[in-house]
Amino acid sequence: MRALTFRTADWMRRAARRALFDAARACDRLAGRLETQPLLPAEEKALLARNGELAGRYAGRRAFVIGNGPSLAKQDLGKLAGELFFVSNGFWRHPILEKLQPVSLALCDPAYFDGAAKWDAEFAGIRAGVRAGLFLVPRIARPMLRQRELLPEARTYYCEFYGNMARLPHFTFDLAQPLPNCQTVTLFSIMIALHMGCNPIYLLGMDHDFLVTPTQATHFYQDDLEPASDDCYEEWPYDRLLEAVLNMWKGYRHLKAVAENQGRQILNASEGGYLDVFKRVHFESLFPSPSQTGPRPVSPANGKI
Repeated sequence: MRALTFRTADWMRRAARRALFDAARACDRLAGRLETQPLLPAEEKALLARNGELAGRYAGRRAFVIGNGPSLAKQDLGKLAGELFFVSNGFWRHPILEKLQPVSLALCDPAYFDGAAKWDAEFAGIRAGVRAGLFLVPRIARPMLRQRELLPEARTYYCEFYGNMARLPHFTFDLAQPLPNCQTVTLFSIMIALHMGCNPIYLLGMDHDFLVTPTQATHFYQDDLEPASDDCYEEWPYDRLLEAVLNMWKGYRHLKAVAENQGRQILNASEGGYLDVFKRVHFESLFPSPSQTGPRPVSPANGKI
């Protein structure tokens, strides 16, 4: 009788564990559907659908995704004449924009969209610097951006985000679908280039030296106005910075795998830096002498974007 009692108790425990496991999996599936298929009003669904216009726009053409690291000061961006390039955040300060225009400028740091008046000068600089390119921003920023007329609506595209790329090894970079949240805006810029069909993609200005200089943000420019998120370098404990950078690296590795599964290649042409996820190439080697190449394609600055 005692043995039967033990067997019954053990069966009940195993049944309870199976039931909890099955319930957890069902909840996880439901949560995933809610994240990747958000219940949006028709107008906001139309905003995401509009991003389909950009799909494959530059299929098979190489492109450059540019960060804002100090190494940019060592590289001649004038070589990008006739090339596609994607930028983000404070890149509007770079003098190359007087001659060349990017395909797009991406913003995703929530600090940009808190409605504070201190951002007026930043957005004025963005509008003045990016005169022909597109703007890619989170959908939740739209009401504030429209109300204050901070970006030209006709050139602004809105994206939906969910989850965290560091914890999502499988996802889409289709901008007409929800995208995984990024630890850094350069991940967003790479997804934009992938959505537009670019291949291969070369990275520039990806120094990622956050842990070397944790009390200051280093860029190719020096300016009094910095995104509020930069102030956190003085406020975050070092272990939180370690976790943030680890999530960033995981995001890069996941995005690299997703891209490679679709036959896309991402290479790092930055001058130095710490981003070791992608194979290194020398920036200068990407521009052989004119005698070795044919004519370059029309650039977005001189042709259609």
